[in-house]
Amino acid sequence: AQIEEDSQNLCQNKPVLSESLNTFTPTNFYSHTAHKSLSAISRVLTCSQCGKSFNRQHQLKLHLQSHKRKRALWCTVCGKSFQCPSHLSIHHRTHTGEKPYGCGQCGKRFTQQSSLRVHQRTHSGERPYSCSQCGKTFILMHHLKRHGIIHTNG
Repeated sequence: AQIEEDSQNLCQNKPVLSESLNTFTPTNFYSHTAHKSLSAISRVLTCSQCGKSFNRQHQLKLHLQSHKRKRALWCTVCGKSFQCPSHLSIHHRTHTGEKPYGCGQCGKRFTQQSSLRVHQRTHSGERPYSCSQCGKTFILMHHLKRHGIIHTNG
């Protein structure tokens, strides 16, 4: 039941971060990075059917379900497989060049609606992620995380 719930969550395009995580603390980032490194070193789990590697047991269990599913969705151009029709549809745009989402202000087009939303922040000035050390703000969380390194290595 948990695996089915996890696979359903994978098909949804919901933001993973809550509003409370929009502020970054360099100490937490360093600890998280160190933890991720130790996890990767200490334990690698391999799929016996295809050889793909995972750090966590639940990731491997979820992946194993993909081998059991009868209705895997395959890209007819490159053969890549998907579990969710929406993911296949988005992937197919890499082959067709289709960009159905256009910016109303500058006309720039995107393959995914989420990319358009991020782009629109350049026009609105919205910068939802802020550094707790210096107050600098960012459009994307990974830009904030990258910035945080200057506070931990100085």
